[in-house]
Amino acid sequence: NNDFSNRSQKATISVIPRAVQILQVAGVAMVLLALAGLAYLAVMAWAFMHPESPLFARKYRPRFLSYVVNKERLEKQLQIRKDWKAKQESQATS
Repeated sequence: NNDFSNRSQKATISVIPRAVQILQVAGVAMVLLALAGLAYLAVMAWAFMHPESPLFARKYRPRFLSYVVNKERLEKQLQIRKDWKAKQESQATS
C-alpha cells in the first residue's frame, strides 16, 4: 500500500487460532434447542387457534398439543375442523 506515498507502513497484525471450548459448544447448542422449542410452541399455538389451517390437520398436528390443552378444548377445536372440512367438501361437490 505504498502507491503515491513517501511513507511506508510497517505495522503487522498476528492472528492466533483459538480452540473452542466445550462449554461454548454446549451453550450454542442449548440456545439453538431453546429457539427450536420456541418455534415449535409458536406453531402449536397457531395450529390450535386456527383449526382450519393445514397445521391442525391430523398429519401435521403438533404431537404435544394433547399434553398442553385439556381434552374438552381440543375436542371442540377438532369438531370445528370437522365442520369446516365438511363445508369445504360440500362446496367442492356443488
